[in-house]
Amino acid sequence: MNFNMIKQTITNLLIVFVFANVLQAQEEKIVQDPKVDSLVSLHQKAQQINLEHQEHDGIYGYRIQICFESGNNSKNRAMWYKDDFDTRYSGVSSYIVFEEPYYKVRVGDFRTRLEAEAFLQRIHRRYTNAFVTSDKIKFPKLLNE
Repeated sequence: MNFNMIKQTITNLLIVFVFANVLQAQEEKIVQDPKVDSLVSLHQKAQQINLEHQEHDGIYGYRIQICFESGNNSKNRAMWYKDDFDTRYSGVSSYIVFEEPYYKVRVGDFRTRLEAEAFLQRIHRRYTNAFVTSDKIKFPKLLNE
């Protein structure tokens, strides 16, 4: 046997060995305890029940308050601020909150203060008295919604 023939034989054996390992790995299956599926199902049901109850209408996060009005015509002024904001920033939610005797306009559903501060920098020239405040915000949208 010459050197090239030995080299070819070793190469062929290595190829057969690699393919045998690949085929064996493909035949292995992951075995999962059936209780895992039932736990996932229970968790999904609990989440659905939580979302249906009124006390679970959001999570704590941050909003930006752009308006704070009281007195005569305060509701109309708050509605004007909300409409103005909605026109300029259509992708950001806005809310009118009434806490006697004040009407407040709050915008955004920010999970972190940093996100809220970044958006405040974008709108600060238009709404000079705006500030970040902690508030209950809507649940974030999931990617598949």
